[in-house]
Amino acid sequence: MFDDRNLRNMRMLGAVPFMVHIDTDAGTRGHDRLWPFDPDQPSTPIGPQENLTRVDLRSLVGLFVKVAGCDEARVMAVAKACRRAKAARVVAVVHEQRGEGRDATYPIIKVADTEGVLTWQST
Repeated sequence: MFDDRNLRNMRMLGAVPFMVHIDTDAGTRGHDRLWPFDPDQPSTPIGPQENLTRVDLRSLVGLFVKVAGCDEARVMAVAKACRRAKAARVVAVVHEQRGEGRDATYPIIKVADTEGVLTWQST
């Protein structure tokens, strides 16, 4: 579930994070609990079952957002929703999970950037 309370609190205090991380796989692959929390770069999930037309993304206005996940269609749909919500820049990262738990790796399959800087696709 998209929970931007920390981000909204930061913004109300006048702070602007360098980047906001959105994970489209949270709770489905078990890796989200292994990633460290960085208070300067808020992280929030948008679950695979969440209806994007009902997610309030207004807190992303003017911010740099990174959307990451293993399902390319979902990552691109969330990235498009972030752009429609007026995020300043959106980088979409599609990765593939190899292995399980702490031994898992997540090689990048595709990167798309609204500024056209970080675009890459593996062969």
